[in-house]
Amino acid sequence: MTSNHKFYYFLLVFFISAFSFTIPLQGRQKIKAAVLKDFPPLYMTDAKGMSYGLAIDILENIALRCDFEIVYLQTENWAELLKAVQSGKADLSPAVGMSEDRFDDFIFSKEIETIPVSIFIRSKNNEIKGRNDLKNHRVAIIEKAGVENTLLKDKEIQLVRFPNLETAVGHLLSGDVDAFVFPEPVLLKKLREMKIENLIQTAGEPVIELKRGFLLKKSDSPLLSKINLAIEDYRTSGAFLNDYIKWYGKEEPFWNAARVFLAMSLLLITVILGSFVIYFFKLKNMNKKLQNSERKYRLLFETASDAVLIIDSETGKIVNANSQAEKLFGYPIHELIGMNHFNLYHLESMETLVKIFSQENSTEELFFSESSIKDKNGKPVPVEISTAKSFQAGKEKLAVAFYRDISGRKKTENELKTAKIKAEDANRAKSLFLANMSHEIRTPMNGILGMTELLLLSDIKEDQKQFLDAVNSSANNLLGILNDILDISKIESGKVDLDAQNFHLEKIIEAVLNVTVYKAHKKNLELLIDIDSEIPETLYGDEGKIRQVLLNLVSNAVKFTEEGNILFEIKKINETVDYVELEFSVSDTGVGISKDARQLLFQPFVQGDLSYTKKYQGTGLGLAISKRMVELMGGSIGFETEEGRGSRFYFNLGIRKTREKLLKHEAYHLEGISVLFIDDNEMNRLIVQKILVREGIKVYLAEDGYQGMEILSQNNEIQFILLDVHMPKIDGFQTASMIQEKYGSRFAILMFTSVDIRDSLLKMKELGVNDYLIKPVRRKELLAKIHKTLDRHQNQNNDSISPVINEKAVQRLKILVAEDNEINMLSLVSMLKQIGSYEIFQAKNGKDAVEWFDKVQPEIVFLDLQMPVMNGFEALEEMKTILNKKSFQSQIIAVTAYASNEDKEKCLNAGMDHYLAKPFKIRDIERFLQIK
Repeated sequence: MTSNHKFYYFLLVFFISAFSFTIPLQGRQKIKAAVLKDFPPLYMTDAKGMSYGLAIDILENIALRCDFEIVYLQTENWAELLKAVQSGKADLSPAVGMSEDRFDDFIFSKEIETIPVSIFIRSKNNEIKGRNDLKNHRVAIIEKAGVENTLLKDKEIQLVRFPNLETAVGHLLSGDVDAFVFPEPVLLKKLREMKIENLIQTAGEPVIELKRGFLLKKSDSPLLSKINLAIEDYRTSGAFLNDYIKWYGKEEPFWNAARVFLAMSLLLITVILGSFVIYFFKLKNMNKKLQNSERKYRLLFETASDAVLIIDSETGKIVNANSQAEKLFGYPIHELIGMNHFNLYHLESMETLVKIFSQENSTEELFFSESSIKDKNGKPVPVEISTAKSFQAGKEKLAVAFYRDISGRKKTENELKTAKIKAEDANRAKSLFLANMSHEIRTPMNGILGMTELLLLSDIKEDQKQFLDAVNSSANNLLGILNDILDISKIESGKVDLDAQNFHLEKIIEAVLNVTVYKAHKKNLELLIDIDSEIPETLYGDEGKIRQVLLNLVSNAVKFTEEGNILFEIKKINETVDYVELEFSVSDTGVGISKDARQLLFQPFVQGDLSYTKKYQGTGLGLAISKRMVELMGGSIGFETEEGRGSRFYFNLGIRKTREKLLKHEAYHLEGISVLFIDDNEMNRLIVQKILVREGIKVYLAEDGYQGMEILSQNNEIQFILLDVHMPKIDGFQTASMIQEKYGSRFAILMFTSVDIRDSLLKMKELGVNDYLIKPVRRKELLAKIHKTLDRHQNQNNDSISPVINEKAVQRLKILVAEDNEINMLSLVSMLKQIGSYEIFQAKNGKDAVEWFDKVQPEIVFLDLQMPVMNGFEALEEMKTILNKKSFQSQIIAVTAYASNEDKEKCLNAGMDHYLAKPFKIRDIERFLQIK
């Protein structure tokens, strides 16, 4: 270490020591770092036993960013270092080579440097010229070096292991070994310090490119994530480059003081002697150069591929021209000379050319323009003109202009423009065709799905129900294929853009569950949700694409799982002032993915089942679409799987936090109450328990009704019971009956169910059940239900179910349905009648719809967009005028087979209150009626 370096080092130690007395460190996380005592320039030890070097500087930078306090554990060699981390004596080690064998026992951070590991030989060794020449030679390496596994692959290489660099170099110089394989920049620096760089040289290409990073135990993934973020910041800050240059340094320059002095002496002698020779030949060479210059000028002028004119800048007359100018302009050279060059241009180009040839005050040296000249016959010729600033030639002020015929280029450009227009027309035609195809398929599909759903709700035989289930399933599969084809077509044509806006994560989750929860229930699957409570409620990003990716993953999980659970999780990985990084994951207990299919899984038209007799239907486009959408949003997607055991798909996104002031969460004040939760599903019990405990609620868990009754008998403090309907030994209704029989209405009871059980409301009321909640459980909805149910129960009003029944019985909303397709009209009207008792008015075109709207003033309008006489948008304008005049409230819902996000946005921007895409189901209609 130089004296200057020592001074700065002690100064730094002084300030750090002084600063440590003023700022307490008890809040910082202590990290034990294993380091080598001597492995320059990465690890070294000074006279006081303190570690320093490039790896130490890197570690200190990372510690500063992560708020770590570093405790150093010095080791003698790599083997001891690795053992320290593996045994837990140390938490990590910086700047460790990422060799293949180390990935079996450790995890690594992002790389902090990549260095070549090269072959070093004695300077006079001519036998070894590269890796292939190492066979049958003794080759030195350091114990536990990262390159060892690579060299072991060649059985003919005799490896000799040494504990440290100095010992290996000594054996190489003595001839005991023939070569030494070691990181190149490290050894070169050491050789320069030892003043023996001329005795050892490299041979051939590097054996490997060795990446270095932080080494940690496999169980330390959270610590690794924190370090990776700090590394990314450190690498982009400029501090890393400064540290790298500081320790690896530059090679000693060839021109040291002695060599400079010798060179200057020789130069002085040469100048003195040479000046006499130069003076002697100077005049002779000057004349020769002038002659050569003239010949070169003439040669260039005559052989130039472009037309060249030399022009008098004062008069504009042509002074000289070459043979190419004669061909381009069509005039003989003697006619061009003396002609004013402005006479060669078309009038429309004159203004531009005058500016080009009068750039005397410009700082530019060259000027370019495309223009059009006319030849002797008046024919226009497109040209590229380039000229330089005028120069003085004796008494004349001249300018040189070059003219290049670009007729061929212009023709190609025009052809390309034409081809581009044709391609854009073809793309527009394709997009229009796809949109029309979507509309034309969705319209009859709506009738098929609507009618089959209505038939399934009617009183039919079991075999008829099976037939209708098959029709319904096939139609849904066809619809999924259509959606996938449209999505992949948009992506491949580059027509998918980000549509960032403020959104509520809760609404995305609700939308995904609305589509998937019924499918999961039909397969008797438990759909569970675990959302990190620390995630901001409102974010800024592309809501539609996040929703579609989640829907694809959850739908796949339902499709490929026959029994068990599906767990949908959202976790906060990291958070900054402006952004939050989230991990979305969907885990299932399904069939898993075969090894053959894993590498191809995110490619279009590939499924986990690649056989001709595949069990699961679909295009195989869902994951390909998801991957491209995630990457478009700047995220990454991946999966973990075990064949026959299930899969976990996840994607990470950095999402901007909204700048809008968020509304505070509603406070439910449930602290201190005691709740009994009875559910046979262990994972569901744990998730609900976590939600409730965060609110200060004491939770008792039971896996069936019998255990629940035992807990009730032993704990008088319980006030509230959460009860699952579907359990194996005794179901929720039987359990509620047992509780009512023994305890009466002492407890407030909230029942969990996987499907809507409104047909059992009277039974629930008779059993003393206060309310019900449809799974999967959402935190906000669960807490609100508990608060509401508990409040009613404490006020001796446990009749929270009857309003649901009574509301359905007395509801007489006026609903207008405008639809020109008779089957879709019948389907929608029948669904409304199935849901409740309403006054329903029907219109077959937009004009009739407006008349009915004015006459009956309906509370809800289902308005198809494509209708004869007057379309939906035209009808909407008329209805808005009526609303302004008559001042009544009405929800207008756009109904359309155009189902893209752009179509939805168009409808909402036009003034529609809601948007309903065909094909739709009864639960979609119910959702709009609930809004009302």
